[in-house]
Amino acid sequence: EPFRILEITFDKSDQIITLPNLSRLNHLLTLHSFNMMSCNLKPGALDGLHFNDSLTDLHIYNTPLKTADLTATMGLEHLDTFRLGAIQVNDRFQFLKLMPHLRDLHLYSPVQRALEDLASSTEFSQTNLRFLNFYTYGWTFSPATIQALQKVHPGMSVINNDASRQKHYQGIPVARQAANKLLNQGCTIKSLNPVNTFHKSQYPSETELFFPGRVTLPPDLVITREIVEALSQLPPFYGLTADGVKNADLLSEIPVVKLCSGVHLADSDLTDRGFEAFIRNHPDGYVHVEGTRVTREKAEQMHHKFRYAAFHTDYLEGKRWLAIRQKTGDPKPDPNEPTNPDPETSDAGLSDSEREFDE
Repeated sequence: EPFRILEITFDKSDQIITLPNLSRLNHLLTLHSFNMMSCNLKPGALDGLHFNDSLTDLHIYNTPLKTADLTATMGLEHLDTFRLGAIQVNDRFQFLKLMPHLRDLHLYSPVQRALEDLASSTEFSQTNLRFLNFYTYGWTFSPATIQALQKVHPGMSVINNDASRQKHYQGIPVARQAANKLLNQGCTIKSLNPVNTFHKSQYPSETELFFPGRVTLPPDLVITREIVEALSQLPPFYGLTADGVKNADLLSEIPVVKLCSGVHLADSDLTDRGFEAFIRNHPDGYVHVEGTRVTREKAEQMHHKFRYAAFHTDYLEGKRWLAIRQKTGDPKPDPNEPTNPDPETSDAGLSDSEREFDE
């Protein structure tokens, strides 16, 4: 039976492993996260390797792999998050040009010079980074260095991941400022850490980073470029509820939506164009678009074109036939045959928590 592999991790157990040629990963069409930690690589291990556009997270900490070994043929242009040791950077951050959609860069054990090199890098200035995470293990950096980094990217949060305390902002707390803008518009943010629900009378901490779960936009909110920008500056969240909003197509441009397990846009003015953008950006997520302008023709087109797409429209739902097969044990349905939505048996009938767990 076919199945979906979302994450692969190679890490040391009793002894350090040596990885052979990795090109077989090319066949994993739904791989989201690939992690190599404390591993060796055989010569030519990267030959022929090309990740698919589903890959959003790459972690290569504590391996002999250097950033100069990364190539344009590896399929890194869809990465959202890249984690590596600063000692592995040997090309003055030129690798960033391979990752035009990178939103979150994690550097382990950087020194002052590494951050100065990053701030002066042409490739860094051309990225659209929203988060720069340091793992400092007690190191501190001059305020001038942090200021230089945020001068290049005013919309980027700099986060210190010192193990001795909660993750905290350095420099301007951009993510908090973005959250406050949304909360003042009537949005609510359910936070997983700290466990809380933020609203316009309860803002996130001024110093410590928060981790949102679900972001809810109020009905009839008119989506603007400023709102899209603020949502893009939030830490990753797993769910977006935007039922009844106006200009809903703009929400498909938010990079973090690619990491969401559920997007709810019922009774909004979402069009075929926006619906297709959501499916293309996250082809194995879930989009609920009942009561929108999405047509039957577009729903059928997306269902046939994107095998793992899960959605609910007024006309049909894209069914994830493998999930149904695993749950019921029934013969595998034809993935090319759409079904009419049934609230009692479809994702639309699940509670938020059930759907998020299921997805």
